[in-house]
Amino acid sequence: MDANNEEDGEYRFFVDSTCDGAAAAGFLRTAKEKLPGVTSLWHPTFIDHLELHKLASLRQNIHTVSHPRFDRPVVAKFTEFPWQTPYLEAETAAYQWIDGADIGPRFLGHLTEGEEEIRVIGAVVEYIDEARTAGPQDTMACRDVLKKLHDWESSMGDINKHNFLVRGSGGGGGGSGSAVILDFETAKGDVTSDELEEEFQRLEKSLQDPSLRGAAPSGFRFLSFAMLPDSLQSSHITL
Repeated sequence: MDANNEEDGEYRFFVDSTCDGAAAAGFLRTAKEKLPGVTSLWHPTFIDHLELHKLASLRQNIHTVSHPRFDRPVVAKFTEFPWQTPYLEAETAAYQWIDGADIGPRFLGHLTEGEEEIRVIGAVVEYIDEARTAGPQDTMACRDVLKKLHDWESSMGDINKHNFLVRGSGGGGGGSGSAVILDFETAKGDVTSDELEEEFQRLEKSLQDPSLRGAAPSGFRFLSFAMLPDSLQSSHITL
């Protein structure tokens, strides 16, 4: 618990043991600081995180949620710690580059917190339902969507197969499904042709990787629209 107050960390605790064996935990120190927020604000919609209703967890900071604006589940991705903000910044900017290009989920709005001083802490995007992680049989579908991204002189960065979702059968040789890219945290613009070609060449190896590297951790579950209660299946915006 760092009783000597020497280590860096997001949380700092001191545990005080009492005579009866019980322990009481408390913060070593507190400070009021202005936390960083996402500044690539290009979408007209801003959504307060307190208006979301959590349905399931995809990762620790990625949840499927419902909101009165939408007629089905959406995905909220948010920062928990300051060091995560640059990744959400990069991802938000990437969604602007590809807006309307049918490369990734649709960007639905900026996620905010606070009232008097609003801070953007993440994004709300389309939930890709009835899809699966890409595999070797989906090489053509993944090549097609990656080429769309490369046509914008932008690279994906993390070419992990779990960052591709495929809708459709995807069976029989090259497959017949369509793919979308999920993760743009390490995406970059103005990339050279050599960098794009190198990323393209790594795709097939990634799709053949049998490991679970990059997959959602065990215990996190996915949600089907059919699981959503009828009371939440009405809204102002149809996706």
